[in-house]
Amino acid sequence: MVKNEVLEFCESLIDNVTVIKGYLEFSAEKDSPRPYITKARAELEMLTRNLVNFMEQKCM
Repeated sequence: MVKNEVLEFCESLIDNVTVIKGYLEFSAEKDSPRPYITKARAELEMLTRNLVNFMEQKCM
């Protein structure tokens, strides 16, 4: 059971990283990249919160 939860969580992390990568790649193509960098930062903050919450739930 826990193994499936960990696998699902890891897959969601990969999805989050893919979104962040897309924002950063897109920002490199734009004259004003700030909105895309801001979106990437927000996604990264959400990913970090999710990771901390998951670790607290599963490891404590």
